[in-house]
Amino acid sequence: RHPRRPFTADGTLRLIHHSNLQRIYGLDRAIVALAALPSDLDWRLDVYGDGPWRDRIEAAITESGVAERVTLHGRVPIDALPALLAGSDIGLVPSLPEPYMQYSLSTKLLEYAAMGVPVVASDLATFRHHFTDAALRFVPGDEPAALARAVTELAADRAGTVAMGLEAQRQAAAY
Repeated sequence: RHPRRPFTADGTLRLIHHSNLQRIYGLDRAIVALAALPSDLDWRLDVYGDGPWRDRIEAAITESGVAERVTLHGRVPIDALPALLAGSDIGLVPSLPEPYMQYSLSTKLLEYAAMGVPVVASDLATFRHHFTDAALRFVPGDEPAALARAVTELAADRAGTVAMGLEAQRQAAAY
């Protein structure tokens, strides 16, 4: 019901993250990472959800100077989420590498994969148990520079990135 937009169809790399905006989801660190993307890369990050870490995320946006590129949309109805995911190019799952998170399987990760949205995700044990390197771009969850490199490389390899999203979708079908 929600066809995927062609990768960077309008010339802008559309990144997405949706969550309860908790500290452990690492979005503030991801925002710091995105500020280091090459200046010639046109990108936007749409964030859906709300939660107790919102103030820290807003501070990261301000401190990183990316307010014109990052939009905190707040909560949206769950029925609206599939269309929002379909309109994005890359999903971000920058969870922190804490002991609890090693055994947590992110719903957002499964949602991105089910929709065929390519994903940059923290290199966590449970994520690796369910997906291969062909399906996700794994990065250390506590290294913003690695996330920035991954996004830059995926943006430059459109065909490979689309193929990765399709492989994630194939691997997620079992779930």
